[in-house]
Amino acid sequence: LIHTLSLHDALPISIVAVEEIMGSLHGDVQDMDTYALANAIGAATIAQLKLDQTGVSSATGSSMADECQRTKLMGKNGQSANLNILRIAFFLHIYYENQDQGGVKSLLFLREAITIAQIMGLHRESSYVSLSLSEQQIRRRILWLLFVTERYRPVYGSQCYLPNFKQGRGNTLQTSCYFKAQRALPSNGRRR
Repeated sequence: LIHTLSLHDALPISIVAVEEIMGSLHGDVQDMDTYALANAIGAATIAQLKLDQTGVSSATGSSMADECQRTKLMGKNGQSANLNILRIAFFLHIYYENQDQGGVKSLLFLREAITIAQIMGLHRESSYVSLSLSEQQIRRRILWLLFVTERYRPVYGSQCYLPNFKQGRGNTLQTSCYFKAQRALPSNGRRR
């Protein structure tokens, strides 16, 4: 609820449906993916608003991030790439970025989210064909958010691995992928 009321501009509210998450949490107590996502959003919200420092909340960002990680291990996470595990990774990236800007944990969770997006084919227009319009929109928002986050975060010379894409006719994505691992060339100019 704090996320919805306070962070519309500060956190990416458009990649989650808060009402659906709350409904799912009330309806199915065994839904570990949604519970982990709620904890990841809570951790990111607390960190972004610096609520740990104000004493306003009894929950801490750290305890919510820990609960998210614990719950991920109990759930079906890892069995298939889906939007919930992608969003969990992204919100944990936000949490850890607020703890240590440009830190290893933050970068690892961002990379995890990007890898899940690539596995799901979010960069390929063909992956959207059979989806409803609302599902297409949320997936495109997630892809754009990952694109902007990776491209414009000040990380020590990190390489970008998301596809280049531009908006095409009819608001479709035109992609040209360039997933390449670049190695630094040694002083003799040869690859290692």
